[in-house]
Amino acid sequence: MQWISKEREKEERHKAIYSSSFHKPEVVHSSLHFQGEFTKINIWLQMLTAQNSKRLQTTQAQLQEISYAQEHNQETSYAQAQLQETSIQTELQRKMFEVEHLIYNQWCSQIQIR
Repeated sequence: MQWISKEREKEERHKAIYSSSFHKPEVVHSSLHFQGEFTKINIWLQMLTAQNSKRLQTTQAQLQEISYAQEHNQETSYAQAQLQETSIQTELQRKMFEVEHLIYNQWCSQIQIR
């Protein structure tokens, strides 16, 4: 009896191999199989979304840093221009004081001569 059942199993295996080599096997997927595949795809999409979100945040932070750097450069340029203007004004006031002092000394010397 066991010998007959082993022979049948052997024949069925050969039949399965023979039929699979000449015919496309019919794939029947259960709804659970598709749910599992959809779950895998959803997880993969969520991971991609999270990665892209992090990249977007990083890029936005870098753009903001660049914007701040540009503003800082403008402020620095403005401060340098103000410093130069102040220096020019100070030098001009110093020269005006010298001229006024020379004029005053000249006036005083003319008064003493008379």
